[in-house]
Amino acid sequence: MDVGLGQVGLSPAAGFELSVKGLGARKAGVEALEMRELRVKLDLTKLLKRRVRITRITLVAPVVFLVRHKDGSFNFSGGRAALGKTTAVNRVVVHQGRLVYTDKGTGRRVEAEGLELNLNNLVYGGRPGDGPLKKIFFAGDIRCAALKTDGLSVTGLSLWINSGKGLFKADHLAFEAAGVAGGGSLLADINSGTPAYKLSYVSGRRAFRRRNRGGAG
Repeated sequence: MDVGLGQVGLSPAAGFELSVKGLGARKAGVEALEMRELRVKLDLTKLLKRRVRITRITLVAPVVFLVRHKDGSFNFSGGRAALGKTTAVNRVVVHQGRLVYTDKGTGRRVEAEGLELNLNNLVYGGRPGDGPLKKIFFAGDIRCAALKTDGLSVTGLSLWINSGKGLFKADHLAFEAAGVAGGGSLLADINSGTPAYKLSYVSGRRAFRRRNRGGAG
């Protein structure tokens, strides 16, 4: 990817925190990522052993454009990520985030705005050739002000999620759709060529269960 950086700084007073303002990335001339500020907190206690550990990453107003191509690959796949290296971070925090997901195979588009994430023990790594969603492991709290997909609009979304090996399990799911509050749980499996999900929720007085295959629900 072509990466552009704005102002870069290092603050020892903040516990050796590296900050980058005005971060952007493009692939094949198409915007993939833009961010107001990135802050990375470093643990330098083992610097004499040539080890620097990242303990916290904070993303301020990031916008991610995630694309799944017809062959199943993603616009963030390839390059050095295929070497199978593993990255681990104690905590990842996102403020005022936005995600735009496009599936070129199905034509599905998902937009999430007002994202607030607080993720613990995030690990990224796996087998060469795996997509990015199969390489990510974490547990944490996710909140979304508005989620839009296939004519459906959901607001006030909040959930606790565990992710690993292509499985995403969401508990304590709460949201509001068409002025009606709901809650439940969600299980998504992207390990097969056609992703599958199982949604169980209660909206108003009715309980609803749904299984689906297709897209990236």
